[in-house]
Amino acid sequence: GGGGGGGRGDMSHVATSDVKIAIEYKHLSRRSPVGVYMLPRRRSLRLYDGVVFVRRGMYKDGIFKFELRLPEMYNDTNAHPEVVFRSPVWNPLVDPQTGRLDLALEYPTWNPKQHFLVNALVFVKKVFYVTDLSAYPGAPNREALELLQADPSAAAERVAECVRASIDASLTNPDGFEFNFTELRPAHDELLAQLLQGGDTPAEPEDPNRAPTMQERLTEAGEDRPVEAASDAFALASTSDRA
Repeated sequence: GGGGGGGRGDMSHVATSDVKIAIEYKHLSRRSPVGVYMLPRRRSLRLYDGVVFVRRGMYKDGIFKFELRLPEMYNDTNAHPEVVFRSPVWNPLVDPQTGRLDLALEYPTWNPKQHFLVNALVFVKKVFYVTDLSAYPGAPNREALELLQADPSAAAERVAECVRASIDASLTNPDGFEFNFTELRPAHDELLAQLLQGGDTPAEPEDPNRAPTMQERLTEAGEDRPVEAASDAFALASTSDRA
């Protein structure tokens, strides 16, 4: 009897957490940081694929793919989301061996009443722009941290190599990853022009099973900054539709 009740309690907790996750993801449509895009895996509310387009700073033009996983007890205190970059990242805040970004660096205590998916994405973006690293004494890439402090010009070259590697790696698509990039094609030029002009994409036959178009994905993402959206859409246009 007692064990069964505990099982039902655990299932209820997970179900409550799932509802919270669904609400958080919906709210990302208006609050997601500019240049950061994330989609759930097809059969999971707890596993997401994302990509960061860096627009300025040392990592300008970088395209960094990442995976975000939510623990089963996500609704509990200190149940941090887990973020691992799938692109090569040379950065003091990213583990050089695993690509892991420890959210506890930014949020030592994860409070489910104060911290949400959007907070995780804010930090994912922030690592490419932060210049004052004194607030992160636990930075895992000590080599990067020390080089930035001792020889900024040499560090800048390492960052440039990282950016070039991220662009090259963007065409390597991890199995099952929701953002699959291909070489640009002539049709993408037309899509970019339409996005910049605010025009519609060509009409497609209605198919209840078809994948969402890129414009629909951007609309769902709440991207209401057309010029900046078009910049990312140009790159995203080379992603394959979800089957």
